[in-house]
Amino acid sequence: KTIEELDFRTHYSSVILSISRDGERFVPKKDTVIQENDMILVAGQKEDLEKWVEEKKE
Repeated sequence: KTIEELDFRTHYSSVILSISRDGERFVPKKDTVIQENDMILVAGQKEDLEKWVEEKKE
């Protein structure tokens, strides 16, 4: 899914600040797709981010 489709801000009150992929860090655009093994830097409340992590486990 793209950053826009994930709609982090609405669903988790959080924002994706940057993505590290293959040793490179960049600021994602709304059409950026998060890929397997990407490392993402997210800003948000702990509870909201824990909710996202739990949903990803399902």
